[in-house]
Amino acid sequence: MSQLEGLEKLYDEAYRAAAIHSKNPTDESAELLYSLCERLGKNPEELISKVASDPYNNIVAASRVDRESKRGRCKQFVMDFTRDKDEVSAMNVLDAGTKHGFTPNMMREEAKKIGLITYKKDYHFYWRRSPLSRLASATVSED
Repeated sequence: MSQLEGLEKLYDEAYRAAAIHSKNPTDESAELLYSLCERLGKNPEELISKVASDPYNNIVAASRVDRESKRGRCKQFVMDFTRDKDEVSAMNVLDAGTKHGFTPNMMREEAKKIGLITYKKDYHFYWRRSPLSRLASATVSED
């Protein structure tokens, strides 16, 4: 494993720890978060703030994205592509994902798993986050 891969894995663990700690803060979760952030040289409060504004923080807290598997990389790709957008053309995601080696069916399955809703508008298909996830990210960003 390269040093960059090791840092990515450590950052993923810290991000997940911040997501878990922000949902259910305990002494144990705080200790883990601060330990991981210290190893990364990151400020835990900044990471918690970043996690709080992430529309996928519930998914991150509930499951570990396995970057080693193709499915895990696909899920991460779809989350990254749609994270900052309330609505995105499904064709844009599918085209970009195909260039990264993901099949359209795989991307559709992962989009469904992370709560994206498919709908048709003006003869084109779009994906959007569910109303509940948009509401959750809006209320968190207002604080």
